[in-house]
Amino acid sequence: MEEHSSPASSYDRPAPFLSQPRALSALRHELEAIATAVAPDLARRRAGDPNSIFELHVAPNRLIAHLGDAGVTFSWVEASGAQSLSVADGRLLVIQWAGLASNTRGVAALRYARPVSERVYRAEGIDAAHWRWRPEDDNTADARTYTSDTLVAEWLAT
Repeated sequence: MEEHSSPASSYDRPAPFLSQPRALSALRHELEAIATAVAPDLARRRAGDPNSIFELHVAPNRLIAHLGDAGVTFSWVEASGAQSLSVADGRLLVIQWAGLASNTRGVAALRYARPVSERVYRAEGIDAAHWRWRPEDDNTADARTYTSDTLVAEWLAT
């Protein structure tokens, strides 16, 4: 009797990288990379205007770059109703703010600020080394994707 091999089932293939638990470690690394990329810009601005507040406030899954009377927040948001803690289910929300309290530090500086611009990004990558951020609203094949460094550079330039 001849044995037939069956095609590989979906159970034989590993889950996509962003659905695996190890992607959570890569996400933490990327959030740290965002903080690292913000630091030199803050130092440059602080040197040019020592009387204003230029600081980075780091909270779990949220970074607040206080840039004098402006700011940028980078917030990792889990999808509502997600059944698992998967990077594939979350999004990075980036908001540019105006009107930050110039004499207040940390999260409280955002109390009366108003959002000027915002964009949502989803993570992409086949592994940690190929991590990119893709704008949620651009699903075209030629959409620009960002490393954490280039994402920060674009938001701090505006």
